[in-house]
Amino acid sequence: MNNTTKFCIIYANLSQETSERLNVGIFAFADGKTFYQYSERKLAALEKLIPAEAYSFYERLVKSIDVSTLDASRLDYLKRYSNNLFAISEIKDVQMPYSEDTTQWLYRNYVDCVA
Repeated sequence: MNNTTKFCIIYANLSQETSERLNVGIFAFADGKTFYQYSERKLAALEKLIPAEAYSFYERLVKSIDVSTLDASRLDYLKRYSNNLFAISEIKDVQMPYSEDTTQWLYRNYVDCVA
C-alpha cells in the first residue's frame, strides 16, 4: 500500500486582474481510487461574488464532474477550457495513506474549514 495521497484544489477565479480566487473543491488520488468533494457553503458565497451567468456555468461544471473518468489528461482539459472561471492547482503529494480520514482531513484543511 502506498503511503502517499495526491491531491489538487479546485478554485473559482474571481478576478483575472488581481488573481483573486476562491477554493471550492478538492480531488484526491491514490492506488486507482479517486475522491472529489466540493463545498456547498463556498458555492453559496461564490454566487454573491460573480455574475449570475458565470455562476451558473461554474455551478454546473463543479456539480457534474464525474470522478470515475477523471485522470491527469481530463484535469488538464478542464484547466484549459474553463473560460478562465475554473482553476486547478498543481497536483501535490501528502505523506498520508489514502483513506476516508485522509480525504476528509484534506477537504477540511484546504477547502471548507468550518470551526
